[in-house]
Amino acid sequence: MAHVAGKDCTKDISVYYGASDASAAVAVNRYTFIVADDENNVLRIYKTNNPSIPVSSLDLSMLLAVDLEHPETDIVGPGRSWDKKH
Repeated sequence: MAHVAGKDCTKDISVYYGASDASAAVAVNRYTFIVADDENNVLRIYKTNNPSIPVSSLDLSMLLAVDLEHPETDIVGPGRSWDKKH
C-alpha cells in the first residue's frame, strides 16, 4: 500500500486496461480521454467515471501504412492551440 505521512493514497488510484506503452493522452472532456499506444498503433477511449477497459478503440496501422517488419510508430504527445486539440 502507498502511504504518505500515514495516509493511504491507494483509494484515489484508478486502473485502466488495454494500453501497454502509452505515448500520448488527451482529455476530450471531463469524463473522456484518449490514450495513444505506439507499440500497437491503437487509440483507446476511456471514461474517467468508469475506470476499466476502453469504451472504444481505433487501430491506426492501416492509416499509418505501417511497415510489417517494424510495426511500431511514434505517436507523440498531443498539443493544444487556439482552444483546439491536435
